Amino acid sequence: MGTEVATVVALARGRVLLVTQPRGGVLALPGGGVQGGESAREAAARELAEETGIRVGAGTLADLGLALEGAGGVTLRPFAAFEVPRPSAPAELAARWTGLEALAGTPVAPGVARSVHAALALAGGAQAAPVELLEWWRGRAAAFPWRATRDPYAVLVCEVMSQQTQIERVRERWERWMERWPTAAALAAASPGEVLRAWQGLGYPRRARDLHACARRIASEGWPARLTDLPGVGPYTADAIRCFAFEEPVLPRDANVRRVLARRFPGGLAAGRADPWALGGALMDVGRAHCRARPRCERCPLAAGCMVPLAQPAWDPAARPRRQPAYRGSLRERRGALLRAALAGERPAPHADAQASASLVADGLLAVRDGVLVVPGLS
Repeated sequence: MGTEVATVVALARGRVLLVTQPRGGVLALPGGGVQGGESAREAAARELAEETGIRVGAGTLADLGLALEGAGGVTLRPFAAFEVPRPSAPAELAARWTGLEALAGTPVAPGVARSVHAALALAGGAQAAPVELLEWWRGRAAAFPWRATRDPYAVLVCEVMSQQTQIERVRERWERWMERWPTAAALAAASPGEVLRAWQGLGYPRRARDLHACARRIASEGWPARLTDLPGVGPYTADAIRCFAFEEPVLPRDANVRRVLARRFPGGLAAGRADPWALGGALMDVGRAHCRARPRCERCPLAAGCMVPLAQPAWDPAARPRRQPAYRGSLRERRGALLRAALAGERPAPHADAQASASLVADGLLAVRDGVLVVPGLS
């Protein structure tokens, strides 16, 4: 039969209560084995008092909902205490209140990192953006040309190009695009065929179609008060324009930013007085450089205070990215082949790939004329 161990994550003013294990010298949460006749919650309260002299009612402890399996059939059940009284006995001297940032590189017992992370998420106290993050980002702020402008059209082009495309690939294409069509009015005057031809190589041509439709809407009616009224503009792209063009206090949450928040700021991020433009850019860059799907924690400006690099065994609170279906032989590949052929003037027959042809026509990317596929507006 397995052993059940109950522990307490005691949080107070950004610090966590840790004790040194008698063997091994690593820091652990106050806790111990559940004895006969008591619940895990009661055991957690008893062990906290015995190890630290801090007495809390068992009913005040918050269940973190974790059952962490350890070696030898041990199950660790952590609870959290957010209103921690002063110790009532000198045994507290055997304990140590440690700032979360000071834990970086400190050996901790298995389960500590996950338990502290879960307690921070439950507490819901938003953490402020560390100064180190913005200092790290200052040296990178000019890394991409669109950061030199607050033109909402230029930001829109960047954001549409960056969807499902690596940012390094976007740089050259964005510069060429902006040189050819520097304003929404200039893009609006282009034909759909010209736009699709210029988009080749970026993939997902529906993005080009929507960007062209956006330009026509903006050129004729101006920027709408609600940016999501623009064709193909969802909440993320709207927030990105508001942040990076209009410098409004919103945080665009792309996949990179969501990973950083999930791993480093489980209780939320308090932007405080931080420049929203700089904060948004800094979080995106950390996500690209360090907080990737497979994190690269070394030299990360947010490593101090992050529980992920401390976890033993390895664990990741960020949602796993969905596995992309194979490209070869997919409908996406076949659509691309048909569209390239039409853009090259080859006039492919719809029956050559009925499914791909029908989907391209439905998206408005191709039309059937005289029994062949053509690009609308392309001479």
